[in-house]
Amino acid sequence: MKGRTAIILLLILTLSISIACSAPPKPTPEEKAVLDSLTTLQKGYDRRITVEEFALLLSAASSNIEQLKKGGKGNNCFLNAAKKCFSSYEISQKAWKLMEEAPDESRRVDLETTLSFTIGFASISLAKANECFSQR
Repeated sequence: MKGRTAIILLLILTLSISIACSAPPKPTPEEKAVLDSLTTLQKGYDRRITVEEFALLLSAASSNIEQLKKGGKGNNCFLNAAKKCFSSYEISQKAWKLMEEAPDESRRVDLETTLSFTIGFASISLAKANECFSQR
């Protein structure tokens, strides 16, 4: 009887551990701050904020990413996706500024294409960053 009880307890313990380990990882406060700042950048662009407002949001995101890096621990999947997203937003900002100053229509169209592409890539990278915390 004691053997059966021990086996049942062992099975319950094993089942509990496997359920706990299969849960998706939760973002740390630093990862949450990075995710929020990158999401704010995307929403800001979608709302058609100015390039100056975009630059301020980009600076805040940079600060949050640096804080995350200093922490040293965290989800590598998330950090890689967040850095790709941030880099795309940096390129977007440069293209956006140049587009506003473009001397001719041809150059403006080229920069507009660059802006659209990099914003799209940032959006994909942001979705990938979110997936790092979802059940697979």
